[in-house]
Amino acid sequence: MYYATTNAKYETFSGTTFGGTTFNKNPNTINTTLAFTFKIPLNPVAATTHAATPLGAIGVSINGVPFFNQYAGPNQPLTNEVTSFDQYWGHPQATGVYHYHVEPTYLTATKGKEALLGFLLDGFPVYGPNENGAAVTGLDVYHGHTSATADYPNGIYHYHITNMDPYINGNGFYGTAGTVSN
Repeated sequence: MYYATTNAKYETFSGTTFGGTTFNKNPNTINTTLAFTFKIPLNPVAATTHAATPLGAIGVSINGVPFFNQYAGPNQPLTNEVTSFDQYWGHPQATGVYHYHVEPTYLTATKGKEALLGFLLDGFPVYGPNENGAAVTGLDVYHGHTSATADYPNGIYHYHITNMDPYINGNGFYGTAGTVSN
């Protein structure tokens, strides 16, 4: 939806989006020439001081699309912005960075609701909204918990994307964040 209509990747979309809201396209378009460098810890550990997530990219999904936090701007909830989420529940910001604030429905539709969806800048994995065949519950203030996963059978701290605020990440990074640049 956010590509130019002449782009082969353009898809028509109308109807409802995240939370059953009526789709309202924002004026931004996808910038196809962006290149990000994510420097993410290979062996993440819990931080002694948990830093807040910044505006902009806080991690990356397995398809290369950045994850953003639960804010539309400084301390501004997504309330009015969710109407601009496309059929995959993502959208571009003013500089053309297409990103997810909430569940990336293309990934959960193709990989599954329990699948590994990406990593936050602190190196901890991000999984879908389900675990062991049901909606995940009992997450901590960072929107995660420690348990075994298909990818980490010995257990690891990991985040879960849910349909409730804070969606991807709560009160900051659980570990020490790496960096991102573009």
